[in-house]
Amino acid sequence: MSNKAADFVSVTTVHFGTVTWTWADKVRPFDDYIFTVRDSVDKKVKELEKKFDVTNDTRFCCQCEGIQLFGSERSAVEKATRELSHHLARFKDVVALGA
Repeated sequence: MSNKAADFVSVTTVHFGTVTWTWADKVRPFDDYIFTVRDSVDKKVKELEKKFDVTNDTRFCCQCEGIQLFGSERSAVEKATRELSHHLARFKDVVALGA
C-alpha cells in the first residue's frame, strides 16, 4: 500500500463481553421485580462504563435478557463483565442462560 493510501486506513480491535439471563418460572412478565432488577443492572452498567472504560452495546439483542459490553482492552471488558455477572447473581429468581 502506498504511503498516501495508508493514511486512509485505521484498524481497531474491539472486545465484547456478554451477560445473559432469564427469569425463574414463578416470575411473571411485568412483575415489579423485573423492573427492580433491570434498574439495578442499568445503574451497575453505568458504573462499570466509567470504572473500566467500556461501553454498553445498546445494539445488542438476545431472546431473553442481556447486556453486552465492549472496549479496546480485553482485560477491562473481562473485569467489567465478571463484575456485572456477580451483581446480577445477587438477585433471586434470575437464571443464567445455559444453566
